[in-house]
Amino acid sequence: MEPKIVDLPKLYFIGLKAELTMREINQVCPALWSELMSKSQDLFSNQDLMCLGVCITPETSTENDSFIYMAGFASDKPLEGRKGYVLHEISASKYAVFTHKGSINTLTSTFDYAYKTWLPASHYKVHCHEDLELYDQRFNESDPENSEMDIYIPIQ
Repeated sequence: MEPKIVDLPKLYFIGLKAELTMREINQVCPALWSELMSKSQDLFSNQDLMCLGVCITPETSTENDSFIYMAGFASDKPLEGRKGYVLHEISASKYAVFTHKGSINTLTSTFDYAYKTWLPASHYKVHCHEDLELYDQRFNESDPENSEMDIYIPIQ
């Protein structure tokens, strides 16, 4: 699995936020996405926005450490705040983009490959600890075996 290397401009994010540990990820993240989709479809459907997950981890972390996960939408133009949603700016950066194929339940295997296999063998280093998950028209929850989404790892 060889990533694409891309440069992304600064992005403006709006969505929902949770603090969790790796042990809670399979319960908290799906619930956060479900809440977002149930209450946000009407608010954001007329805008040209990317569906994005943002994972902010401490520089050094273990399975027991907490991290922040946000589910929402992003644009290259500033977004207006809305009650009940968090705003977040994602700095312009270079990213290694890995395409995850298959069920969302196996997403950690793609992250493990990116961080434990590809990154140590590459000449890149992690730029910051803010990974992105892009969910576009290739993502299909009802057909997980044929579903795809992209993981963006910030590099320098």
